[in-house]
Amino acid sequence: MTTRAALTLLIATLAASAVAQDQSITGWSYTTSAVPLGDEWKDTEPSKLSDGDVSSGKSVILGRGTVVLDIALPGMHKVTGVKVNVFRHNMQYKLEKMTVAVDRFGRWEDVGEAGGFWAPTENRAFELAAEDLDLQAESIRLSFVCDVLVSIQEITILGAAAQATTAGRFQVPPSTGTGAEVRELDADQDGKPDLVLENEHVQLVFLPSHGGVCGSFKLKTRDVDLTSPPNANTGLFRDQLWEPAYSFADRFHKPDQGGDADARWVELTTTGGGGMLAFT
Repeated sequence: MTTRAALTLLIATLAASAVAQDQSITGWSYTTSAVPLGDEWKDTEPSKLSDGDVSSGKSVILGRGTVVLDIALPGMHKVTGVKVNVFRHNMQYKLEKMTVAVDRFGRWEDVGEAGGFWAPTENRAFELAAEDLDLQAESIRLSFVCDVLVSIQEITILGAAAQATTAGRFQVPPSTGTGAEVRELDADQDGKPDLVLENEHVQLVFLPSHGGVCGSFKLKTRDVDLTSPPNANTGLFRDQLWEPAYSFADRFHKPDQGGDADARWVELTTTGGGGMLAFT
């Protein structure tokens, strides 16, 4: 292959990758506690918010006050942007902003926003865009901070399915701190956040999304890992009952952390599975 041909192929590959990243994610669904203005303006099945029709007559009008939509994506995705078409039927429709949030260890964290409209405007149709996002998520939350009502025609979520690597192969960047610390990062590259507890001697990797297990216990001075789990749901501190036989390995464990520069700690907890294992 000539240098020119190789360069052309490389450019084409990079261009194709860029286009693929900005594709519209399909197959998502949402829930909301917001009340529709009336039967004419409630959503339908399939949803009016993902049918490609941005006409004002096909609006979903919700209120009152801040309207929250919890969107479930079809699996783990890399989200690069969110665009929402809204309509201002009259000047009583006032929208301060739209925010985009992602679930971080059971907490919704704002990661992007788009300004809305409050004063009188000549324009009635608006596209709210939260761009340049870099999220790995299975769900996102859209919040519309409005005075009374918001009229939504279409929601477009840009991105692509996340490419997970083999679980158990941890990639933890070197620490730049001194003393004990806890870091939140995606150590096993599965698109979900993990916890790294370490000091200058040891490094432990905890997996909240995989039963809260410690998937890696490394002696840093010797570069020796004392545990090497065969899959993501096994490791140190795995919760399992012998009688009755029950494993908590597939349950999300809510993480907590604390301490100071001299001593840090992490705690991961979960709830029962129901029935005789119903506990909090």
